[in-house]
Amino acid sequence: MTCERCGRRLRLVRRKYQYRESGLPDVFLRKVPMYVCPRHGVQAVVLRGIDRLQGDIRYALLDRGRPFSGREVRFLRKYEGWKQSELAARLGVHKITVAKWETGATPVGTAYQQLLYRLFKDPKAFEASKPPSVPLKKAALPILLPLPRRRSTEPRTAAHA
Repeated sequence: MTCERCGRRLRLVRRKYQYRESGLPDVFLRKVPMYVCPRHGVQAVVLRGIDRLQGDIRYALLDRGRPFSGREVRFLRKYEGWKQSELAARLGVHKITVAKWETGATPVGTAYQQLLYRLFKDPKAFEASKPPSVPLKKAALPILLPLPRRRSTEPRTAAHA
């Protein structure tokens, strides 16, 4: 392989690599093959087995015993292949709540941390343990009743009758 800028031959080295593609800031891979130009630096990174790598990151997140950050919730949701609305439906929250968690606008509460852990650890068991949901009926319009008339303390006269 040659450098696209200067045409020099690239050297294959193995280095520590920050795996930013995961969306997580603290994921580093050891001894990753990289093609490096002596003049321009890293030109290409060789990553194989991305599915396995993503699975390893998932297991590491679930096994470390810390609350999930918003970025980690996003990573785990995407790993499962769910949209924000699908995760929200599984947890019984609005999709905007999930979006706020993922962007860090709102922290994930303790109760939802536990639900997220159970859901991401074993989605099938989580779904099986949920009580069956009762479909909600369409909300009825409010019933507007006239207010009762205020009784007057004045005696009724023939004109009022």
